[in-house]
Amino acid sequence: SGHQAAELKAMLNDAWGADTFDQFTGGMAARAGKKVLKGATELYAAGDEVWKLFAFTAEFKRLRDAYPDSGVDAKTNEEVEEMAAARVLDTYPTYDRVPKAIQAVRRSFLIGSFVSFAWEVWRTSYHNIRIASEDLGSGNPKLMKAGASRVVGMMMAAGTVPAISRASRALFGYDDEDDQNIRRFLAPWEENHDFLYLKRDEDGHPHMVDMSYTDPYSYIRSPISAFLRGEDWKAGTRDAAFTMLEPFLGEEILHQALREVYSNRKASGGPIYNITDDISDQVLDGLK
Repeated sequence: SGHQAAELKAMLNDAWGADTFDQFTGGMAARAGKKVLKGATELYAAGDEVWKLFAFTAEFKRLRDAYPDSGVDAKTNEEVEEMAAARVLDTYPTYDRVPKAIQAVRRSFLIGSFVSFAWEVWRTSYHNIRIASEDLGSGNPKLMKAGASRVVGMMMAAGTVPAISRASRALFGYDDEDDQNIRRFLAPWEENHDFLYLKRDEDGHPHMVDMSYTDPYSYIRSPISAFLRGEDWKAGTRDAAFTMLEPFLGEEILHQALREVYSNRKASGGPIYNITDDISDQVLDGLK
């Protein structure tokens, strides 16, 4: 997306110094390479802007229909345009809306790639829920209808990948026990992902494709899955907290951290947390 293209360029500048990306493409790289790279970036960004334009048009129409031109609740076209623009910026990934603190952690070698995109998934999801809640409670019939449509849309978007995963399991004969056994041999950062199951090979070995890397809602579903798969509510809460950190840490670093937390044993020896402590204290100790 345009958001990821902007972040990739920022990551290059962070690694090599301010404006290095532009200097590299303008000086060292061949002109043809520069044009291709620039064209690809602009194409990604243009696609992102087109969808935002469509979203703005839909939001404006929805709000214009909800508010009369005259009366107590009247709003001018300019006011409706401002409301529609604010909703689009709140519900679509927008690089300029990423907090400076999140942009700063991107520079650390301990941090995973595209952390601001993961942040934007959480931010836009929150605002989608907020706007839907406000519309449903507005008392305005047209806004209430729009709020209900937004909720349905979010449910469909968030549920499509899990539905495909379940359908592929049924299609190729994987049951719940097979799924649990397969996950036991996965890396910790993959245990709660959604998979597209494929036909077993001639030796009966399972084959699947991890769909979570192409599904932005996986950032939200994975912690929920971790909680549900926990041995008890304390273990589930602890697992969910660490799964939420997955997009913000390198996988190998997260893997080591998770192994230590799961075993409650530091690499240098000694327990990480006291199993008799409250779950909040256990999570805080694990994050140290």
